[in-house]
Amino acid sequence: MKGNESMHRERVSGVFAPITTPFSDPGDLLLEKLSSNIQRLNQSSLRGYLVLGTNGEFRSLSTPEQMEVLKTVVRTSSSEKIIMAGTGAESTKVSIELCHQAAEIGAHYASLITPFFFAK
Repeated sequence: MKGNESMHRERVSGVFAPITTPFSDPGDLLLEKLSSNIQRLNQSSLRGYLVLGTNGEFRSLSTPEQMEVLKTVVRTSSSEKIIMAGTGAESTKVSIELCHQAAEIGAHYASLITPFFFAK
């Protein structure tokens, strides 16, 4: 986990921006633009960022692309911002794996989705 884990647990309140993922016309990630967006948001009073949520097009990205987006945000965000990573998948096993990867990269929290299509 990035920073002091107990410090972040106590301060999970405030406004978290859902981060969009910028793409070029052919659909390539624009990580420099993403970094620039985060640098500007660092100047705000936002409490943190939700990366790879539905606004971040997480369903349109491969797992390596998702991790590159998350790495960019973690690397660019200021130390006082909390980072939540969208790690939801239809597979519980995949969701757990993504949570571990996100934690290794530096996300403080994970945001999961509930199963939404297939019934047991």
